[in-house]
Amino acid sequence: MSQAPLPALAPDSLAGRVILVTGAGAGLGRATALRCARAGARVVLLGRTIAKLEATAEAIAEIDHAEEPAVYPMDLAGASDRDFHEAIDTIVGQLGALHSIVHAAAQWVDFRPMQEVSPQDWAGIIAANLTAPWALTRIALPHLQAAGDGCVIFCDCPPEDGKARAYYGAFGVAKAGLRTLASDWAAEKPGVRLHCFDPGPMRTTMRLLGYPGTPPETLPEPDVSAKTLSALLCPASGADAAICGQLFWSADQPPAARH
Repeated sequence: MSQAPLPALAPDSLAGRVILVTGAGAGLGRATALRCARAGARVVLLGRTIAKLEATAEAIAEIDHAEEPAVYPMDLAGASDRDFHEAIDTIVGQLGALHSIVHAAAQWVDFRPMQEVSPQDWAGIIAANLTAPWALTRIALPHLQAAGDGCVIFCDCPPEDGKARAYYGAFGVAKAGLRTLASDWAAEKPGVRLHCFDPGPMRTTMRLLGYPGTPPETLPEPDVSAKTLSALLCPASGADAAICGQLFWSADQPPAARH
């Protein structure tokens, strides 16, 4: 994928910005939250497992001069519209603004034929991977617009070369829907930047569960992808027309090295 060059992420690149990261307890979400905190952001850690969120918060507390993160437990698969409204209202009410959302949370069960996906699994996976990103973004949109250079990143898992994938079930359907959601919403020019980001294969629990035969040491740590993702959140990226105009991104091209 040919990409516009991204700016380097300096220690103050995200200073003064409030960034909501879903799935912040592990994997790409945790790595992105740490990257954003190092760059000066006030990070809101959202996820369903309190212990994991607290572990991420403790890791941020060890970063010199990092803003204290906020922890917001939520099960996206079971959340209602009221829950989403309460989350955004609480974040903006307590922190004063919301500049960006990174939808890094992902829910997956296993690979199986579409016919064998249970209604319960279907509903939960679609809710967590597609409905929740739409709902949180829809509710947060006025705040993102008011904050200036609002940015929303939907974490993707596209098929290679656009080919159909067997056995991805509701997860594959949700991710395909997410790409359509982002592209159609961007066409409406909502007044904020929207990006789909493909982190590629990473050394995460979910990846190793799905592909147990993969040697973990052959996969990059999530922080490698988080480096590119977090650079997309910078105001410098928002000031670059080439970056703003590109909807689909991957971790293949990291930002420039700082000097």
